[in-house]
Amino acid sequence: MATYFINKKMRLLLVLLGISLSVSFLTWSEIVSFADSDKDGVMDSIDNCPVNSNLEQTDFDFDKLGDECDTDDDNDGVSDLLDQFDTDPLDWADFDFDGLGSFKDTDDDNDGILDDEDTIPITISEKLTRQYMTEIESCFVDDGTIRLLCYGNFFDSLVDRDANNDDPLELALSLSKIGVIDDCHFISHVIGHAIFDKTSKISQNFDFNGSLCRGGYYHGVMGAFFHNLKDKNEPIPDNLTLICNDLIGTSNYLDCMHGVGHGLVNYYPVDLELAIDQCHQMSYFQYYACASGAMMEYTDNRLTEFGETKENLSNMCLESILNNFDFQMCSRNIGISLAFHNNHDFEKSSKSCQMIENEQSRDLCLVQLKEEISKYNMDKQIVIPEKDQEKFQPQWIKQGDKKWIVDFISLAIISDFEYLEDTKTMTFSFDRPEVIGIYVWDELLSEKFVVTINGIEENVIIQHDGLEPITTIRLSPTTSGTALISPLP
Repeated sequence: MATYFINKKMRLLLVLLGISLSVSFLTWSEIVSFADSDKDGVMDSIDNCPVNSNLEQTDFDFDKLGDECDTDDDNDGVSDLLDQFDTDPLDWADFDFDGLGSFKDTDDDNDGILDDEDTIPITISEKLTRQYMTEIESCFVDDGTIRLLCYGNFFDSLVDRDANNDDPLELALSLSKIGVIDDCHFISHVIGHAIFDKTSKISQNFDFNGSLCRGGYYHGVMGAFFHNLKDKNEPIPDNLTLICNDLIGTSNYLDCMHGVGHGLVNYYPVDLELAIDQCHQMSYFQYYACASGAMMEYTDNRLTEFGETKENLSNMCLESILNNFDFQMCSRNIGISLAFHNNHDFEKSSKSCQMIENEQSRDLCLVQLKEEISKYNMDKQIVIPEKDQEKFQPQWIKQGDKKWIVDFISLAIISDFEYLEDTKTMTFSFDRPEVIGIYVWDELLSEKFVVTINGIEENVIIQHDGLEPITTIRLSPTTSGTALISPLP
């Protein structure tokens, strides 16, 4: 009887031990052997990237880190972030964007002089990237706004270190092209602001082409200029239409006037109406550029301060307070500012546009959001040379009143402009057959008028603005010559 009891006891212990071992084995196997954290079908215990899905398990440099989670796939010492050839250990840089890495490229800066004979064989962007690689890589560790601010601080300090003002802009554009920074437009704001702080004179900052990164450089310069005025309690200049005159005849003039709008909001941070009123003192196209800059600064500030809430987005641009033109401009700039705040992510930004209660404002936000993202994607691939960009060429009839400015925008050079007040007749010359856009206040024109090119009434489109008392005239001449705008008999 005693033996039976002992055997029974032993069997019970063995059963309990077996259950314990089974549970331990199952627990161990689930955590160590059979777990698949990234759900790619490869167990964590043998997965070379256990938290990054990579069924193929590729590992180019055989360092036991899969390419999906390896920050340096070819093990050449340059992170994949900057490495434009991350499966070629001999090459990483292509800053002339011709598809050839520096190791294989015999003309790294694409200037037509072979590297062996070139005293400066690489682009300034490649030189600066090599020099500041650690700082550039460290900023990329962060995400979103934090990353952008980190790069802003880096470029601010770079301006102090670099004597050549356009070098930081070249680097910003290149890093944008390879996807290191989301958009160099914001960074170029920072660069312009920093350069003005270094010189404290506007004219010294207009001696090179700042149109890279969609003219953000000029926005930064003008923003800093108005900040400086406010800090010193100095008044705004009497005639803002003259502040960018050094750039007349270039494509950068409008970027400068847009920057004036940014600066005015900096000067009047709590009074949008005062800022916009200053823009209203300008000619039509100047006003358009200035108001768009003011609204961009205003909407950006509101998003930064109050976030993407339904209340903030719906109350930002009120139709009951703003005139029709400013309401539409404000609504469009919500879309632009949302794009910048969301790394140009259309899906995320469009959800915020959809929260706006006013239907027209909501639609304008979405329209401009699409346009901004399209420009952003295009500008990363194509930089239009200054010679191929339309030039803004305002013509003054009289100083001191916006109505006496006629705005011209064209690749052609406008000259010999003359306006006869008593007959409301206008004439001018142009040096080549390019499209010419003219913006004239209605009161400068007869109720009925005719436009001729070299004496012939053809290739002319006339439109009347629905929001402002302005007439747009578009000429498409086939040769150089003269144009005449005169009243009908």
